[in-house]
Amino acid sequence: VLKLASSHTLQKLATLLAAGETDFTAGDIGCLGCTLFMMRLHLHSVNGREVPSKHRAIYLWASMLFLTSIKGVCVTTKRNLVSDTIPFMFLMARSDVPKPRNATSEPAEHKFGCCRVICNSFTTLGFAEINEKDERRSGMQYKNNFLPSRDPKKGYSSTYRDYVEFNQNKAQPSAGPVHIIDEGVSVAAQSWKEVK
Repeated sequence: VLKLASSHTLQKLATLLAAGETDFTAGDIGCLGCTLFMMRLHLHSVNGREVPSKHRAIYLWASMLFLTSIKGVCVTTKRNLVSDTIPFMFLMARSDVPKPRNATSEPAEHKFGCCRVICNSFTTLGFAEINEKDERRSGMQYKNNFLPSRDPKKGYSSTYRDYVEFNQNKAQPSAGPVHIIDEGVSVAAQSWKEVK
């Protein structure tokens, strides 16, 4: 998504428009540029390394409003975006969630990716064995600040390396201001003043 939502993509489209090699209008390209920007803003709000929690929430909300207002987008996609954004608004307000990226499906995707690198196809028993091996490897990797690969290529290897470096970073500047009290009212009620 990051390569697709880049200035390089827009430059290619503008070049095609200037050469008359496309049916797109300048307005079409402008709208596409805004859409790609909002997709990238959504990703940055969750994956950004040093984004304050209030900014994360604003970026998420703005991208959700824009992307759900576009005509022609499948209603299921819109529902998924809304059901992803609203809980994240509350999550990002919490002081005990400094790295909201780890509350997404990304950790599970990387775990599965690491298992698939070791063995392309496995049974439940095979997964248990691979999991032990991966746990030892990951433990040493984080303990000693090892990189996951000597040669981070494009695709999965590069995204996993970024994920590992993100979690090795000890600075945690993006935790929210709301301190949750276990014996208090609901978590949503405690966070509501900050979220609204």
